[in-house]
This record gives sequence, structure tokens and C-alpha cells, in this order.
Amino acid sequence: MNINHKEITRCADLSCLKFTDDELQKLHVNMSEIINWVNDIKEVKTEHIDITYDTSITSIIGRDDKSVEIEDPKIILSNSNSVEENMFCVPKVVNKNE
Repeated sequence: MNINHKEITRCADLSCLKFTDDELQKLHVNMSEIINWVNDIKEVKTEHIDITYDTSITSIIGRDDKSVEIEDPKIILSNSNSVEENMFCVPKVVNKNE
């Protein structure tokens, strides 16, 4: 599978990223190599290989997930660059037109 310039530009637009023409060319080469590598991996025969991973998430959890009342929300909000009405403000990343 090949990726074309239009697809790369579309991904960049959706990600709100801006690239020069040279950067887009390099990105095109890199993305094509990654897609070719993934296609090569798809061809590897794995039917007779034993599963060697653990699908249970319990081995990852290091603490109980408990909610905690925060007496002063300003402590948490002090970590933010932008706060309005006791809420975190984040930049808009999706346009209404898309």
C-alpha cells in the first residue's frame, strides 16, 4: 500500500500540523517506509507460535483507583497554563468545518 501526498497533507491538517514542502516530502518517504514495514510484518506466519504475553491488566495496576475530594481546587488548577471559572482551558483542536 502506498500513501500519497494528498493523504499526508490531510493527516497534517487533521493534526493541526504545518509542514514545508521539504518536510512533507521527507514525511512521505518515512510514512511509506513504515507502511511497507507493517505490510511485511503482516506476511509473517504466526499460527504455530505460542502466545507470550499477559492480557490481564491487573499486573499493571500499582494502586487502587480511588476518587479523592480536593479541598482546594486551586492547588490542582495551579498546574495549568490557562484557567477560567475554576476549569482548565485547553486549545481548540477541531474545526467545526471538518
